[in-house]
Amino acid sequence: MLSGAGDQHNGEFNPGESIHLESLEQQVAQLWHPDASGDRPLTSLATRATVLNLVSFVPDSETAQRTISSAGRISQIHPSRVIIFSGIGDQDSVELKPDLYATCEADSELSSAPCIEQIRVPVDLPRYQQMATIARPLLVADLPTIVWWQGSLDPDDTAFLNLIRLANLTVLDSLKFESIQHLADLQRIRELLPPGSTITDLNWQRLQPWRELTAQFFDIRSMHWALQNIRDIEIDAGIAEDKALPGQVLMYISWLSHCLGWRSFEARRTRNDRWYIGVYDRRGGGVRIIVRTRPTGEEWRGQLLAVSMSAEESSYGSCSLSLSRTRGSSIIRMHARSGLNSTLHHAVYHPLLPDEALLMPVFEATEEDHMFYATLDRTVELVSLFGKPEAL
Repeated sequence: MLSGAGDQHNGEFNPGESIHLESLEQQVAQLWHPDASGDRPLTSLATRATVLNLVSFVPDSETAQRTISSAGRISQIHPSRVIIFSGIGDQDSVELKPDLYATCEADSELSSAPCIEQIRVPVDLPRYQQMATIARPLLVADLPTIVWWQGSLDPDDTAFLNLIRLANLTVLDSLKFESIQHLADLQRIRELLPPGSTITDLNWQRLQPWRELTAQFFDIRSMHWALQNIRDIEIDAGIAEDKALPGQVLMYISWLSHCLGWRSFEARRTRNDRWYIGVYDRRGGGVRIIVRTRPTGEEWRGQLLAVSMSAEESSYGSCSLSLSRTRGSSIIRMHARSGLNSTLHHAVYHPLLPDEALLMPVFEATEEDHMFYATLDRTVELVSLFGKPEAL
């Protein structure tokens, strides 16, 4: 029943019928039995190697297909029991049959091979409300559970809350939020989670190269003085879906503010594509931050494109740092200048990563990301400083 290319087995359920969970689990187990038909030698056995449970809700079939592919690639490195709940929208004719799938990618000559499994459950509105009830008995006991939520974010949605309460870790993506104000909902959801359960944002992972390059510049001994003397920052980003200030930009500013002990005191929209943010540094000096957005291709929407900052101090003179990604480029370049002659050039290869690549470091983390939490708190404060939603 299992093959190198993967085999698929459908549960015997009628549309609209309740899911028989015991039968479903039995059918999953049956997928791993040796093929008695003679097509596959009984000496070649599939091994159920599972290190975590991955549960995902997706709102539509297109997202479901991307998630199925991503989950398959994730399971090759982190063998998982994958449960995908897929919304069917207004497609009343779609059959609500769970779909069981297992595959082995290893060489068929091996005596044993770790394999992966997926349970795909299409959900209408009644079944949407039952997702946690369906998922709970299908989770492999004593393994961490990760919920990757890709639907709309609503902290009052009981189906969403019940599902994430099963998780050790909930993964969201603020890049895809309908409104930047949902960042405040992200903080609220974190407060609703039970002890031992955490939350993270894939948009935070996308900022990693920008954060690392910024930190590397100020780690240079001759640049230490500049940390406390930054006066101007300019940031360019791809325009967000709703032409609002991209959340990724706010997270970068908030991370920098947390690290340097800055306090925001003013934030406003100055033009349709430009925003001003004023902050005080530790000594009460003012720092001016200007954010601009520009039209880009779909893949660059809401993404950081360039950062430049300058510092001045009478004893040291001036210095500047610029980080930029040429539109469509996978290279982020750093250019630094101190005084008239001292310059530094550096570049890192960092393409826009697919979801599974962003998820990998999350799976491999051994402790809570307190820097993310601190940055999220600062981001929510900054969003509230703008006041009315139209100011964003």
